[in-house]
Amino acid sequence: MRRIRELTAAAEAKIAPKDSSPRAVAIGTEIRALMRSLPEQDRSAFVIRALAAGDHGTVAAVLHAPPSVAGLNEHMHANLRRQWLRKAAPDELAAIALIERAAEAATKAGEALLRRYEESFDHHALDAAEGRASQARQAEAGEAA
Repeated sequence: MRRIRELTAAAEAKIAPKDSSPRAVAIGTEIRALMRSLPEQDRSAFVIRALAAGDHGTVAAVLHAPPSVAGLNEHMHANLRRQWLRKAAPDELAAIALIERAAEAATKAGEALLRRYEESFDHHALDAAEGRASQARQAEAGEAA
């Protein structure tokens, strides 16, 4: 899990706003105002065009703001953010997916091993042994009295 957190942080760093100057903040505010002024059906296309053009400032202004501030619903915002991450950090996302698949495979293998163990375990023999041990303890207790 630590490695996934490291990879996620590295991916997030690639999409973090590059400029936090007052000028960049003001431009981001204007970009979000422009987004809100667009018809709803055109908003995601605006961001997709900025992504395709490599316009990091525009994409960051929209996708690092809360969805409602940029005029997006949460689903659209999350979808555009995933697209941005896939474009900006493909290696990190591929590594995360690989780790997650490996962890899932290990979990399934462990569960299968436990099932096989349970299936092969003779519960009747264990019950009989526990019964004999209990009888022996009772017999010892009777002899000691």
